[in-house]
Amino acid sequence: MCQRHNKTDIHCEELVQASAKGRKMVGPRGLLLAVYLQVSIFCMYWSMYYKRWNRSASLESTRLKHSSPDHLARLAHIEEAASQRSNIFVGISYSDKTVSDAAINFLLEAACHHNMESYILLGKRDPRSSLNRKIALFSQHKYMPPSTREITEQLKCTHLIHIILAPRSRELIRQTTARLVEDGVNVTSLQSSRRVPNNPLDGDNRIANIKRAREHQRQMLRDVFNNEEYDLEQSVIAVLDLDMFAYPQLSQVLEASDKYIRQPQASKQEHATFHAICANGLQGVGHNQREPARGYYDTFATILLPGLWLHSKQARMNQIEILDWVFEHGIDSRHREQIYHPVPVRSCFGGFTLYRADAWLGSNCRYDSYNKMADTFIGHKEHHTCEHVVLHECLRRQFIDRADNAFSIAVQPELMTLWHFV
Repeated sequence: MCQRHNKTDIHCEELVQASAKGRKMVGPRGLLLAVYLQVSIFCMYWSMYYKRWNRSASLESTRLKHSSPDHLARLAHIEEAASQRSNIFVGISYSDKTVSDAAINFLLEAACHHNMESYILLGKRDPRSSLNRKIALFSQHKYMPPSTREITEQLKCTHLIHIILAPRSRELIRQTTARLVEDGVNVTSLQSSRRVPNNPLDGDNRIANIKRAREHQRQMLRDVFNNEEYDLEQSVIAVLDLDMFAYPQLSQVLEASDKYIRQPQASKQEHATFHAICANGLQGVGHNQREPARGYYDTFATILLPGLWLHSKQARMNQIEILDWVFEHGIDSRHREQIYHPVPVRSCFGGFTLYRADAWLGSNCRYDSYNKMADTFIGHKEHHTCEHVVLHECLRRQFIDRADNAFSIAVQPELMTLWHFV
């Protein structure tokens, strides 16, 4: 019987009927038409079976490739190189649902290709869209040999992604209160009035909640570093938002870490190093669908030197102009190619920031600290100063006495993230 396998198959029933008709025709033309139609049917079936055989052979070849000595040796070389880097990724998110697919893929690549750990702090768990299961499915789709069919089986590298449930809001407020008391802050006034600007004990303000969550995660990472052997000066902490649409290439992250964050040998130092490098966070701006424009997104966390806050009216630059400014000041004029170097600023984030671990963990600065000096950068709608600005301003004050090692932070134009579709 002639069967139709897909929409692109030739109408084989018509071919058979035409073939029968051709055999009844008298003369050379009828015989040639019959032979032509029979050959066409044969070629159609041969093509179909060849595709099936080729697909099976390809799957087997991929399976052998994953188990070949050369492939395993290459993976071992990558893991050995990554073990010397000690990059750790940390981020917070409201729930399982709010972690984007792009974030999962980025952290999986870091774990499965470079043996790098990440810590995700969730405000609440959603069993209907479990992040653990999503990570397992993504890892199988991208990194397991095609011959593996067990959905429940997980790659070992997925265990490098740690998912932790944050304490309840009351507990986070209690922790912040205890730290403020240690700082000598009069918490009574903060507890009695929510209208105090930048009140870190405000339980209803979104930014205040984020400050307490980020600080809880920072304290948690401190415990991790205390329990394991890490070189604070050579380790890099990457703080990232987990709800973005696109992240930098991991090769760019590793290059920026090695080139601009870690302390190089003095004899090999050809460029400035920083305590922190921020991504260039982008978003789509304007209403022209045919020619969408992109602009600089994270004005809330960005302060230019010496003190121009891009979220204020005094900035007098829109998001497109700010992005142009970043690229203009980051271009390296010594090269013909478009090569960019970090642009020093007073504060930034961009959805993804690399910190030298001794700056992020080793200081007494906190996301949930209280200092009236930060009131200068309170957002009109947010009623709070951005948590990244609070941390960076504290680091500037603590490092101010170090003439040779003042806190330095910069935006790297090429290290781009995407907050919204362009």
